[in-house]
Amino acid sequence: VVFSSAAMNLISGSVGYQVFRKDLQSGSFDLVSSLDGSVTNQGDNNSDDPRISADGRYVVFTSWSTNFKTGLTGNTQQIFLKDMSTQSITLISSIDGLAATESDGYSEYPSISSDGSYVSFLSYSSNLKAGLAGDGQIFRKRISDGNLDLISSIDGSVANRANGDCDMPDMSLGGRYVVFVCWSTNFMSGLDGVGQVWHKDLDTGGLTLVSSSDGSVLNRGLDESERPSVSSDGRYVVFSTVAENLYSETGDFYSLVRKDLTSGAIFLVNSRDVTVPSIFENSDVTESQISADGRHVLFESTQSGLIDGVFRFRNQTYLRKFP
Repeated sequence: VVFSSAAMNLISGSVGYQVFRKDLQSGSFDLVSSLDGSVTNQGDNNSDDPRISADGRYVVFTSWSTNFKTGLTGNTQQIFLKDMSTQSITLISSIDGLAATESDGYSEYPSISSDGSYVSFLSYSSNLKAGLAGDGQIFRKRISDGNLDLISSIDGSVANRANGDCDMPDMSLGGRYVVFVCWSTNFMSGLDGVGQVWHKDLDTGGLTLVSSSDGSVLNRGLDESERPSVSSDGRYVVFSTVAENLYSETGDFYSLVRKDLTSGAIFLVNSRDVTVPSIFENSDVTESQISADGRHVLFESTQSGLIDGVFRFRNQTYLRKFP
């Protein structure tokens, strides 16, 4: 398990927000945000938002630290990858892994493939690809050769990149599929700049509008959608939305839906019955994550009525199981 913490008693001598890995069998802690695992060489600024590979070897995280690579400026947050076996740290938000070409814009939302071979992230960089303007774009880095793909683009080119900010990417375990939110109007004709959820297949280059009842612009969500999460095979996507035309509900709160990209079916997750919208939809769903097979969805909400005796204004964590 990986997490960030400012606790000073997990490993003696740690200071500020650092990233830790805990072995649940032995109970031991490892300091991830360090050049060599020691507190002597821990990050000299805050590190956060870690994600771990399936075997626990690789950890990706954000940091403002300047001591992980010689020449880092600390002017903005960067993305790093730590190999816990070799203790090597790779600068992900860079053209070639060197501090001299670090992203000149804020980078966040890292996600790692199960084997650690790919990392996706959001960056407001203007220098990761020639021609970028510093707006929010989604990238995928291949660790073996440093190849950097521009995901938030119709065809992968800068010329056809999103003309509005993109945000909140999530990558499938194999690294093939990436879902994200975007306020672009150039991905399909007829878009109006409302935040929509998109699904990119990096093998075929296909870009699919998820927040639509049938994938068309005509039947797109008429209000904001955000925070997507994708299953391992790319078939299922969960996301929060206030677009009531997607799931036949009333209310002004963010609800959670699961979209089957094969059948097109959309189910309301935060409901007593996934086939019947709940009358208790009275608070936002704040966080969610879908399982690898798409059958289980974990989410947080202050909503009441999902389970008898659970009242509003107390944030709870729920698990929805699909057949």
